[in-house]
Amino acid sequence: FRTLFVGSVNLLKGVPYLLQAWEALGWENDESAELQLWGDITSEIEPVLDQYESKNLSTPGWVDPKPYYREAAILAFPSLTEGFAKVILEAMSTGTPVIVSENSGAPDIIEDGREGFIVPTRDSDAIAEKLQYFRDNPSEIERMGRNARDTAEQYTWDRFVDEVIAFLDDPV
Repeated sequence: FRTLFVGSVNLLKGVPYLLQAWEALGWENDESAELQLWGDITSEIEPVLDQYESKNLSTPGWVDPKPYYREAAILAFPSLTEGFAKVILEAMSTGTPVIVSENSGAPDIIEDGREGFIVPTRDSDAIAEKLQYFRDNPSEIERMGRNARDTAEQYTWDRFVDEVIAFLDDPV
């Protein structure tokens, strides 16, 4: 059960809440579960990461995450504040369901329980509950993954350009 976080590994991305959820579930030494934090690690979070050292937590640093989404069960993105994180659509486009915070920008495009789950910001208990749900229900990973891909396919660059042009052409 591989869970990915992709982005700058820092406090504002909600990483401490994801780590708290992982520990609350007792998965820190579970060989059948893995938590990977992909991205540049900021100095502010290093002491937090030191508190949560475990056998199945890895911090590979920054790499192109696209090939790794397909190997993951889910993407967890519990950001405290975000405009919109591109990594959410990237993961969804590969059929990877998501757990996102209500402040991640994703609630504008996903429906809770359809492509994944939307959890309250700063709520490690809610994150833990959804992680456990996915782990207990592999068929839901598949179902929500299909829905995630279908949703992501609607958000093309052509659509974005058309919407920007329509906005700029609107005389308001």
